Amino acid sequence: MTAGVRGFTLVEMMVSVAIFSFFTLMVLTGTTAVNRLKNVETSHLELMNSARLAMEKLVGGPGLGGTRDGISEARGFTITGGGDTLQYTLPDGVQRQVEEDQGRLLFSKPGVAITMYDPNGANPPSANDSTDLWFTQLGPDVLQIDLVLGKLNRGRWHYASVSTCVTLRN
Repeated sequence: MTAGVRGFTLVEMMVSVAIFSFFTLMVLTGTTAVNRLKNVETSHLELMNSARLAMEKLVGGPGLGGTRDGISEARGFTITGGGDTLQYTLPDGVQRQVEEDQGRLLFSKPGVAITMYDPNGANPPSANDSTDLWFTQLGPDVLQIDLVLGKLNRGRWHYASVSTCVTLRN
């Protein structure tokens, strides 16, 4: 080394490495937090879309053969099963039934049973999913439908709920 040229001391190098390490750790922590939040929000968005689609099928019918045979077309209804089963009659006199059964939403008509919503296709359903469906009669031809879907994601439960009121056509 030539005289008069000065380098960094060991203490200066340790301080600069410590500062650089601190900022690197902060950036990585922020990136991890943003990624975790993105995963949670994506999961919640998927739940909300599933809940909305399931409610549309409940009210409008599953759309088999171009028919609308959902709850909105009913002329009368009966709530059974502690509020989680709805039996209703269409204008042509055919009976339909909608119920929540072990986490799945089932639509039934004579000779046909359709799974309208199944969180993961497992039988029995996974302990990581939850489905709750309630029917409440608000008046002689007014029905409230509440649907709550839940999913366990990274050790935390996330829920999406939709509600609607249906006035029967008489």
